[in-house]
Amino acid sequence: MIENAGISAADRTELGSLLGLGAPVSGAVFAKALNDPDYARNLALCRNTPAFRDFLLAQAEREAPETAEAMPEFSSLELTAKATRSFWEWARSGFATLDAETVEARFEACLACPNLMAAPDLLAYRVTGADRQRVCRLCGCVAARKTKLPHERCPGADPEREGYNRWGQPLAEDAA
Repeated sequence: MIENAGISAADRTELGSLLGLGAPVSGAVFAKALNDPDYARNLALCRNTPAFRDFLLAQAEREAPETAEAMPEFSSLELTAKATRSFWEWARSGFATLDAETVEARFEACLACPNLMAAPDLLAYRVTGADRQRVCRLCGCVAARKTKLPHERCPGADPEREGYNRWGQPLAEDAA
């Protein structure tokens, strides 16, 4: 099996370009394409059908083994502080949540994002019951929870819309 260590950024960029992404594919996608000829063929066949292509890209991310470099750089203390700030924002809003259609659209964007990963083994995730959920590598938030809150923002840039995040919001410096 070919490991991610030998995958260059140029290789990932070239594959992303061939797939019409306008951005590099993740190391997990590139490694899966190298190691699984059926996956590579299906990816090539679906390159002009974004829904199928994005499903295959997300599949590689879900199946990718977690590595030390894939872990977020957040401590349990930092995650707890972020969650506490978010909770107080939510309380100030009267515990408002978004409508089901918006939540679904946000969560679908998260599922297609290469930064979504299994929650690492951190106390903050175990204590809150989020240890079996998917978290964002960029901000450390639990995607299924964050997508419901009106005051939250996605920190990831939309690969198709410059200046916007994956949820369709204008990018902001403090978007984590």
